[in-house]
Amino acid sequence: MWVDMDQSGNWHLNDRDVFTSLHIQQPSTLGLRAMERSMADQHVGGLAPTLEDHAWLSIEWLRSHSAGETWNQKFDDMLSYAVKRGWLTGDGQGVLVHIES
Repeated sequence: MWVDMDQSGNWHLNDRDVFTSLHIQQPSTLGLRAMERSMADQHVGGLAPTLEDHAWLSIEWLRSHSAGETWNQKFDDMLSYAVKRGWLTGDGQGVLVHIES
């Protein structure tokens, strides 16, 4: 899975049936701070405060792209892996991902 922003400024989840990876594709037209504001405005997530080139994605926003019960189970499995790796926010509402440019 990967997240990107279209030319209209809307964020999208792509390859939503690929549960083995998750990242954000940084829009070439936005710097990191502008990207963070756009993500926050649309409840997508935000930048990781202590890690360069990382952000967190809202689990609620990701779940809003569910394709049904099977998708939910696979997504839960992916989150279980993220928990083991320490990739969830302290409140459990976000998952840590790489920002790719």
